[in-house]
Amino acid sequence: MNKTLVVSGLVLSGLGGMAYVLLGVLHAETFRPDLAPYYEATLLFVGGGLALALAGAVVKDFKHSMVEAPRAARYFVYAALANMVMAGVFALPVLDPAFEFPILITRWPGVYMVTAFFSFLIVGVLGNAGWAGIIDRFRGDATYSGISKIWLATELTFIQVGSYGLAIFMFLGGYVGASLDYSGGGPGIVGISMEFAVIPSAVSICLIIAGEFICVATFLKALRTRSAAIPTS
Repeated sequence: MNKTLVVSGLVLSGLGGMAYVLLGVLHAETFRPDLAPYYEATLLFVGGGLALALAGAVVKDFKHSMVEAPRAARYFVYAALANMVMAGVFALPVLDPAFEFPILITRWPGVYMVTAFFSFLIVGVLGNAGWAGIIDRFRGDATYSGISKIWLATELTFIQVGSYGLAIFMFLGGYVGASLDYSGGGPGIVGISMEFAVIPSAVSICLIIAGEFICVATFLKALRTRSAAIPTS
């Protein structure tokens, strides 16, 4: 059995199922008239994930290249540092009076802009730094075999893409909505104007959740491997 394919397929199916449920909630709560293409896309994710998991059940496991703890921790540190710089870049437009951020943030859609920025700090900066510290606990531990390159690349990619996607689309949705609200647009018009950001934001959240779950799974596997390697007296 190929555990990588099985787990990857289950993750894809889980994301597709989660997205399908979220689309159902969205369809009941928003103005969007036609979500059929999005429903079809989520079903493709579910079906493709199940097919991948079934294929993994009959395919031999890959020989994984492993990354040692200090090196894996450095990747998360690099991601945290890069995101710290990007957080500063995201904040620069606040200094330009033409964008009217101090005024727009006081409108109710401005909450989305604030949430976008702090979600990026929490997940993209503090989250990566936290995982770096957790992984670095295994530095110099002879019983720790390392993290698979495949899973390390997957979790880093999911978390980074999800962090940027959530921050960008929530911020844009909040900015557009706050601008219309400030100009006198009614709640209905403001809500419709912000809907372009809803599904991309939801997809980004799903990516973050999947990336974090993979991080937890690889850490628990490392703990289990470590416990099995340490002889009991």
